[in-house]
Amino acid sequence: MEAHENSGISTDVSYSVASFFLNCLDGGYNLRNLRGSVTNWKTNSVSTIAFRGFGGNEAHFVAETMVEHLAFKFGVNSMELKARNLSRSGDRIGFGDAM
Repeated sequence: MEAHENSGISTDVSYSVASFFLNCLDGGYNLRNLRGSVTNWKTNSVSTIAFRGFGGNEAHFVAETMVEHLAFKFGVNSMELKARNLSRSGDRIGFGDAM
């Protein structure tokens, strides 16, 4: 999964937001084959300093959308797919940390 971030005129904390986004990208699911990257773009707009969600909300939205698309593609109930793939104790998440 490749994401692009509009950092505005200044990168401020954009790299921290991108890192947090990637750490949350699994959305609480055990998605072993998921790979992600974020490109920060300095643009000719106002600074987009993050607050509140810090990239987590967007990452969870992406994760839920991916699972919904997979369920549709394979013709299975999305709630069953989500339940089968929830992260459980002992699973590796994010940067390899144990749950």
